[in-house]
Formats: sequence, C-alpha cells, structure tokens
Amino acid sequence: MGWKIKIVCAAKPFDTLKTKKKFKSVGFYHKPSVELIISCNPDLIVTTYAGTPPEVYDKLKSSGYNILVDRPKDLNSIKNFIIKLSDIFR
Repeated sequence: MGWKIKIVCAAKPFDTLKTKKKFKSVGFYHKPSVELIISCNPDLIVTTYAGTPPEVYDKLKSSGYNILVDRPKDLNSIKNFIIKLSDIFR
C-alpha cells in the first residue's frame, strides 16, 4: 500500500511524553466516540476487538471506513499484527 503515516487522533490513554506530540482524543480505548473518530477524517482506523465495542465497529464499518482490526491471543499473534502493520506502512 505505502501509506504516508500521520496520526491525527488516538484513544486514551496515550503517552504524549514519549511522542512529544498532542493528538486529538477520541475518548478512552474501551469506549471511543464514533463522532470524534469521524471528525478526525481518518484514512485508516487501527484497533483490536478488545479495544472497540461491537456497536462502534459496526457503525464505523457501515459508514465506509477502512478498519484494520485484530484479536491478538498470544505473543505470536501480536507479532503477526505488527508485521501486518509494517507491511501496510512500508
């Protein structure tokens, strides 16, 4: 794909001390706001099943957003998700 990465918003908690950048908050990871996510006008939404309530995922998906979602079960599946992200943003 070769995307140019620009993070425009993130779910709390995120560490602005490590990133040295302020992101627009879309709420907490376990209860993000659909309206705030839409206001960010994202090209891609990256999340996990554990971090996104089904009704939020369904509403965003039915609105046509490109969502990369994973359900990591162990360290190997986390590694594979990171590799998938690496391939996308290469």
